[in-house]
Formats: sequence, C-alpha cells, structure tokens
Amino acid sequence: MNIKIIEVLNEKELKKIHTGIVEVLEKTGVKVVNEKALRILYEGHCNVNFHNKTAVIPEHVLQDALSYVPDSVTLYGQKPEHDIKLERGKKTSIMGSSAAQFILDTNNTRRLATLQDLSDLTRFYDYLDNCHIMQQAVIPSDIAESKHDRITFATLMANSPKHNWTWPEDSKSILDHVKMASIALGNNKISEKPIFSEGLCLMCPLLIPDNVAEMLMTAARHGIPLFIEVDPMIGATAPVTVAGTLIMQTATILGGVVLAQLVNRGAPCVYVLASGLMDMRNGSFAGAAPEVTLSYIGATQLAHHYGLPIVVGSSIDSNTSDVQSGYEKALQFLPLLQAGPDIIHLGIGMLEQMMLVSYAQAIIDNEIINASLRLMKGIEVSEKTMAVGTICEIGHGGNYLTHSHTLDLFKNELWIPEISIRERKDAWDERGCKTIQHIANAKAKKILENHHPEPLSNSAEKELHALAEELQEKADIE
Repeated sequence: MNIKIIEVLNEKELKKIHTGIVEVLEKTGVKVVNEKALRILYEGHCNVNFHNKTAVIPEHVLQDALSYVPDSVTLYGQKPEHDIKLERGKKTSIMGSSAAQFILDTNNTRRLATLQDLSDLTRFYDYLDNCHIMQQAVIPSDIAESKHDRITFATLMANSPKHNWTWPEDSKSILDHVKMASIALGNNKISEKPIFSEGLCLMCPLLIPDNVAEMLMTAARHGIPLFIEVDPMIGATAPVTVAGTLIMQTATILGGVVLAQLVNRGAPCVYVLASGLMDMRNGSFAGAAPEVTLSYIGATQLAHHYGLPIVVGSSIDSNTSDVQSGYEKALQFLPLLQAGPDIIHLGIGMLEQMMLVSYAQAIIDNEIINASLRLMKGIEVSEKTMAVGTICEIGHGGNYLTHSHTLDLFKNELWIPEISIRERKDAWDERGCKTIQHIANAKAKKILENHHPEPLSNSAEKELHALAEELQEKADIE
C-alpha cells in the first residue's frame, strides 16, 4: 500500500486553529489599502472602517465565500497532456525554481542570470520529469528590473508548453498576459482555458497592499487562477509559535479569498505558502528549518479543511551543494510529499537561501525527489509480489537473478537511480573518481544540447515576442 498521509493536527486541534482564525478575522480583520476593494467588502457585508482601511470579516461571510470556491482547479497547459487538475490532495504536482538572481552554470561559474539563462533554464526544467509547472527560474539582469514581466512571460510561453505560474507587476500586466497567452492558444479565450496563473503576494501580518488588491480583482474578473500567497517569517512577521503562525497566515489568505469571491463568485483560488523563520541567534532567514516544514504540513490540513488547494514550498539555507544541502532537501521533500498538498514548490536546483540556481543541484534534487516518490509507493502486497510460488520453486540455496519473476518485476519494484554512485571503489577510481556534481553537470549539458520543445508554431512565436516587446515598451513609457 502507499505510504499513509501524515498529519500534525488532530481533529480537536484543527477545530481550535479554526476558532482562532475566525476570532482574528472577526476582531481584527485584514487591512486593505484599496478603496475599491474596501467598497466591495463593505457591500459583501463585511464591517469596513474606511478611515483605518480595515475589513472585519464575519464567519458567515467567510463561509459563504468558501462555498463558491471551485471543488477543483484545472491548470491548463498549451497541450492537453500538460493539464493539471488540483482536487485538494488527490494528487501532488511539483514545480521548480523561481526568481533566483544568480546562476551556477554547467561550468561551475557563478554569475548574474540573463534572459538567455531564463530561456535555457525553462527548456531544462521542461525536460525534468518532476517539474510539472513552469515558473520564472531567474530574474534576468540584462533587462530593466521594473515592468519586465511581459518579456519574461513570453520567454516562458515560448520555451515550455506546460502551465505557467507567473507574477504580475501590476493590474495592466495581467491584461497583457491575457493578450499574449491567447496567441499560444490560437487566439482562443483565456477565461475558458487559462494556461497561466497569477501569483499574488499578500503581506504578513494581515495586510492586502493597494496594488495587490487591484491585481487580485483584475485576475478574478478574468477567471485566471489566483495563487494567493503569504511569506511569513516565524518570529518576525509571524508569531514565534507554529500554531500562531498558522492562524495569522491563514486569516490573511482567507481575506484575499473572500475579496476574490465577492468580485467573481467561483474564481479559482489557491492557498500558497512560502515561509521561513528568523534565526534568533543572528536574525538571519532560515527557510529549511524543521518548524517551517511542520507549518507546511499544518497549512495543508487547514487549506483542505477550507476546501482550498494548496501550494507549499521548500527552501534551502546551504550556500553550496554539500552535505547540508542534501539533508535539507531530503528532510523537506519526503515529509512534504507525505503531507499531500496539491503542489510542492520544491526550489529544485536552488541554493544560497533561494538566491542561486544550479544546474547540477537541479539534477541532484530530481534524483532525491524520485527516491522520495519510490518511498511513497510503499509495499505492494499481492499474489505476484509475495512470490510464494517462486520461493518454493527456487528452494534451498538457489538464486533469483535469472528467474522470470525477477525479470518481470524488477523495473516496477526497484528504483533505478540516474546519477547516484552505486559501484565499488576500484570501479569508481577507474572512471575518474567523478563526484555526483560532475555527473549531474554532464547530464545537464546533454539536456541543454538536445531538449528543444516547440510548443508554438514559428508564426505564433514571432507574434508572441513582437507583442511582448510592444507591450513592454508601452509599459516602460507609462
């Protein structure tokens, strides 16, 4: 049977956390620095203080909003085989790295990332079997930082047919994303088949900034999946306790969900979490701490309790591909898979507290994920796998290597690593004593040389890039 889903909150504790969330929303509410959003919340029967820009959300308003959240959310790809259906814990999808500033290329050169790197990394992640959703892997240093998202959006669309989770700069960029994505769909309506989602980051504690509220309302009106995110720092922008952090962060996200449903009932909403904690010894950010993983597991239970699909992240504190990076990745990957979230944003290939992406580390991470997935399969118990007849047939002192039972089942039963070193020391010496990093870099080079997905026709790709340049130039002028 498959490994049982793990939980960190029992039913009684889950109810206590819910009661705390309701109390926060009914007593303190959320601050919404946008007049239009406040007006919508007021008309939706929230208790709004327009002077203080706060909205207190009664429980009946919350429950009414949650009742309109779709039971499932489909994240469409440019091709049907890349469609992903989020159904609250029935299946876990995985996505790769995002928004790194630096890259460690296959020659082990550390440098600022460029737009070409974004193109190459998108093709590279498209190849990996454990990257089901695309995201902007790096922030290109060779284009303007402000309002660059039209160019990067087109780059992702042109280099992978998978669903694109993007971040808008402002509400106008969402409208531009709709125009660009429609080209990839042959000018079909994006509202009927959204091939991208918008990531919207609320602020902790309990704050929906002006521009975020505007973007949230725009995306909701167009039926674009809303990835409503908070990034609490336990002990700094969130309580130092995991339970307190769960209450605060969930109350903040639910404030965004309520606003989205009041704008457009049935707007697809996803609970997104990218946490860390403050190391009390020196004030630094720690994203791979065990308490953070616990908060992700608890948040998964809460999100599913409220009928919301959830994305949980993983982080990395190690500055290099070493023992620390290995145990930090493994101690997050497996428990997160066991928690049963809908999407895990694994930071595949990322190091330096998510500031750098490494090709070799991405290959290594993919290996760790595959090993974790094998553990999740558990032990199959059937007439065939129990092998009683084979055991009796082989009898005493025989071997199973050449038996048909082994030949028939070993590929399904045994995980075969792609890069892990499983050979004697003398054989390893003869091969040049290559480390796993060397092997991973060599594999990454082959992927970059040979994997060239063609999600768009030549005419559509040219039209997409031309429109991106036009829209970017217009945005820069404005």
